[in-house]
Amino acid sequence: MKGRSRREGGFTLLELAISLMLLGIVSWAASLIASSSNALMSDDLRELTLDAAAERITNRLAEELRAASADTVLPVVLDESREVRFQKVTGFSGVEPQLGPATMIRFEPMAGEEMNGRDDDGDGLTDEGRIVYRIDGSDPEVLSENVRGVSFTATVNGISFRGEVSLPSSDGPSSRRAFSRRISFRN
Repeated sequence: MKGRSRREGGFTLLELAISLMLLGIVSWAASLIASSSNALMSDDLRELTLDAAAERITNRLAEELRAASADTVLPVVLDESREVRFQKVTGFSGVEPQLGPATMIRFEPMAGEEMNGRDDDGDGLTDEGRIVYRIDGSDPEVLSENVRGVSFTATVNGISFRGEVSLPSSDGPSSRRAFSRRISFRN
């Protein structure tokens, strides 16, 4: 009978232990990379959501306000006002503009929130509210929620507005995106 060599019997216990340890290190590194990627994707998604919300709010407010007749904008002296009332020009009869019903755009605090710099309702957002749009005689329409204030200021032949939209974060402060625009009345 020939003698058997040591290597024919398989791996030693030490070789198996080292292999398992290396496999564990590689798995741990892969899980760190995957969790970092998920966190980055979550942050990117939050930023894209905020960008889209701010753009949508800005475009809608600009569209509504651009159609306003300058003579109908109330209050007459707008300076950092939370609300604006106006009538849109819907057409012309000769040279006279025809006006639609009175319209209002207003910032309202959410239920349980006060405008005091604190998170009164415990949702991770401070002083959040919503933008409400209402045409006289109709139910109010909520244009956006999770808004941290909107203000309107009169300009020469137009109006400017600014505000901030925010999203709560489970791992830190809320994310915010500012929006603003200065528009001229069309008519």
